[in-house]
Amino acid sequence: MTADEIIKERECAVRTAAYEIVNLRNRLKMVTFFKRDGTSYSASYAHLYGVEAIADGLRLDFGRVQVVVKGERLAKLHRGITDHRLTFLREPNNGEQEVASAEMQIRQIVILKEGAMTAKGRK
Repeated sequence: MTADEIIKERECAVRTAAYEIVNLRNRLKMVTFFKRDGTSYSASYAHLYGVEAIADGLRLDFGRVQVVVKGERLAKLHRGITDHRLTFLREPNNGEQEVASAEMQIRQIVILKEGAMTAKGRK
């Protein structure tokens, strides 16, 4: 499923090419992360155990999988995730400028699965 298919006809509070946050009354069951290499990962909000602000972004703990979002000015994204309102997040494509706005800048999304995580990755 593409980002365009996800956002069709959805009532939302904020929508850009990089992310979508729906209105509070439209709490979601899942969030999808689109990587620049064409792969994607969807996770259930029921498995979201924590969101941590780290030096270069956010770390989302989905149990056996962690998602690290590297960027700046991610407060709105942090709120959207903790309220279960983020529909998707897209990593910028190769050759494309970093997805940026006055409010937020997303540079990279890293998906860490338990078997591939190091002790450092689980801090």
